[in-house]
Amino acid sequence: MYGGPQQPAFVQTIKKTHNVSLCPDLNGGAPNCVAYTPLAIDWRRNDYRSSSAEAYLTPPGSNPAVATGVQFGRASGARHTAYARKEVILAAGAINTPALMQLSGIGDSLILSSLGISTVVNLPTVGKNLQERTMNSLGAKGNGFDWGGRGPSNVIAFPNLYQVFGSQGASVASQIQSNITRWADSQAANGASASALRKIFQVQADLITKQNAPIVELFYDTGYPSDLGINIWSLLPFSRGRVQIESTDPFQKPKVTVNYFSVDFDLRSQIAGARMARKILGTAPLSDLSTGEVIPGNSTVPDDGFGGSDADWARWIESGFSTVHHPVGSCAMMAQELGGCVNGRLKVYGTRNLRVVDASIMPTQVSAHPVSTLYGIAEKVADMIKSNV
Repeated sequence: MYGGPQQPAFVQTIKKTHNVSLCPDLNGGAPNCVAYTPLAIDWRRNDYRSSSAEAYLTPPGSNPAVATGVQFGRASGARHTAYARKEVILAAGAINTPALMQLSGIGDSLILSSLGISTVVNLPTVGKNLQERTMNSLGAKGNGFDWGGRGPSNVIAFPNLYQVFGSQGASVASQIQSNITRWADSQAANGASASALRKIFQVQADLITKQNAPIVELFYDTGYPSDLGINIWSLLPFSRGRVQIESTDPFQKPKVTVNYFSVDFDLRSQIAGARMARKILGTAPLSDLSTGEVIPGNSTVPDDGFGGSDADWARWIESGFSTVHHPVGSCAMMAQELGGCVNGRLKVYGTRNLRVVDASIMPTQVSAHPVSTLYGIAEKVADMIKSNV
């Protein structure tokens, strides 16, 4: 946590440059703002990051009400099986959940049969609709100011399309709406069909263009990648990928194909976010704390008078982005004809007692970090289970 001038300066500067206002509660349902956000850390354990496992699973310990149904073991050891008496809850995440389902005979029968796996439920969209975010980080060298603390930063901005693109916002909004069919056609192999994706993309496009859903996150980061840093990522990518097993060995990792930037708008919004971060770092009062941008720096992305060209930003972004570790969508809660794998009670289509409760069930990304949404999903399903729904 920090008590220095850098985080307030970021808040003041983004209001000045892009009219993103401070809000009191980032979890209040309207994230189109800049805010100081709670952190999931345990101050009693040297600021170690907390997790749902530590908060929910470790305390109950050997609670007899916790039922399981799974085969487990070490790669070189014996296999063991534990059976649930009522239902099985799968919560292995957006990568491992579809892989485990495929290994268990739930998935595309063509893929399963090619591996010699008997099909229990033919559900071709298991593993499809995968979405992940891409991060780049800009940094400026500090002028010797006192950071006023240590540990993780906790101020984040979530600008909408019109704040990110400024005077071009209306034009970009029109282009998004007119490109839905083309984008859906290009991603059809990773969904139920092009027509299904058109319906999903239309919802996503309307959120962006008509409801001011934030499209980029700017995470102010003291000390990374330099004294003053801003991590940026596109929040609502249209690119779709898949998770697919290539072996019957559960210890062999599945093939993950994310297809980053396969829809051009995803790269375009990342470029706009980078240009936005550069302007913030170069504007007072935040610029009063620095001696100038060092990452990527003007030698890598020259300032052409408009914050850098699209071509230069694209080269830098594509050569150095990283994943944000927010994969979702690979066992989506949607109507089956749209590509869904689970129903509104999160039960897998074609089964009676198998639920999926993790990020794989989210049909699309959300304009936020997914952690609070996932806690809410888990709490909701816990109530369903207790009520025998």
